[in-house]
Amino acid sequence: ASFGSNLWRDRFMCYIRGGKVEGLATAMPGCRDKKAPLASRGLQIPHTLFFGLEKSWWGNGGVCFIEPEPAKSKDETCHMCVYDITLEQFNDVVAQENAMEPGSVEVITPEVLEQIKRRELMSLQLPVKGWYDTVLCVGEESGIPILTFTCSKLNLEKFASGQLPLREPAETYRSVIRRGLIDSCGLTADEVDVYLDARGRPDRGRIQAKVDTTKDMVVGN
Repeated sequence: ASFGSNLWRDRFMCYIRGGKVEGLATAMPGCRDKKAPLASRGLQIPHTLFFGLEKSWWGNGGVCFIEPEPAKSKDETCHMCVYDITLEQFNDVVAQENAMEPGSVEVITPEVLEQIKRRELMSLQLPVKGWYDTVLCVGEESGIPILTFTCSKLNLEKFASGQLPLREPAETYRSVIRRGLIDSCGLTADEVDVYLDARGRPDRGRIQAKVDTTKDMVVGN
């Protein structure tokens, strides 16, 4: 499930089939299995979304992260797009998001997936050097876990303390998210502006930072 630029299907398909869309500085290699998702749909989860770091493939400005724990405020919701893809494709998408080659890391094995289904673990710290180094289970549908990825708990605390910067998104990045929220989640243009304006402000007070460390697992060294 995606909450940033990958809300827009055309951008997400760069991870599946390779290539890039307008505004994206780097072409993606694509997954080993380039079959399109079987289906996709919008989803809302009660998690805090925020923008951090200085620059990305989209230019100068922050990129999206979510907190791993549900937000305390009922006003904090995150729109996502759920894509029905294979386990191999999910691993390849995570690799590309962290600037690694598809197939270079198997973050979710069939055994780990079974643990997630049994709710024996809900997040995994990955052996990667990128910013999206934590996989989260944010729900399930028909017994299938809904997985996404975000920053580590250590970096979340750094965002909250000011050691890492919070920044408004680059306009190119915001416009891609905007298209995804309209096309994939069914929001109106006005609803999108309200949603992004509220979450794009560099407000550290929205980040809880104190997270539950139970049901976690570290993968690799």
